[in-house]
Amino acid sequence: MEFWKWYFKGVLNIPRYIIDPWGEYMLAIVLGLLASAMLSILVSYYWLILTVPVFCTMAAHGLWRATIKSRD
Repeated sequence: MEFWKWYFKGVLNIPRYIIDPWGEYMLAIVLGLLASAMLSILVSYYWLILTVPVFCTMAAHGLWRATIKSRD
């Protein structure tokens, strides 16, 4: 995730306190929503079955990473 920290802080000039510790969690939600939208287009009827686990996994991973980093 070092690339995203560099991208958000350097390219978009977003302060570090916004990126850490919740930056990875928000990134996981955004990526989860994008994956849900793309898969819903591809498989239409069964998109809920396929995308809910993907979204939950990515969001949980981001929350876990943010929690671990906030302890340091």
